[in-house]
Amino acid sequence: MERSGCLVCQEIDGEVAVPDGLLVDTDTVGAFHRPPWPEPDDDVFLGHLLVCPHRHAADWAALTDDEAAEVGAWVARLSRALKALGATRVYTMSLGHAVDHLHVHLVPRWPETPDDVSWQHVDDYPGARRGEMEAAADLARRVREEL
Repeated sequence: MERSGCLVCQEIDGEVAVPDGLLVDTDTVGAFHRPPWPEPDDDVFLGHLLVCPHRHAADWAALTDDEAAEVGAWVARLSRALKALGATRVYTMSLGHAVDHLHVHLVPRWPETPDDVSWQHVDDYPGARRGEMEAAADLARRVREEL
């Protein structure tokens, strides 16, 4: 897939709106709060961040060592920022199934999440911290302040 048809590339390039813009925008890495998706969905799990290489690379194996190191460093920094905002854990995953551009998901577990809610469902149980684009933008601003 080329950059022009890639959702992650479009998000990094500003062609698809992400809450409050990019949190991280280096020569190598872009990171942002996940926008509501698919459109016209208007809510998102608050604190769900994505960390991606700027270069269109399908997975970790496609990265150079330097790119992998920078992606990993931003995963750690952004995880610390979410924890500073109250997350008790930050789950990380890179699935690469639907979009062929590496994007590492950071999914916080907020303190009010019941103990019996598994990591796979912290974003969709009744009472999960969800909000519209403006609430996600507000949380993105707070994350940025912690960096």
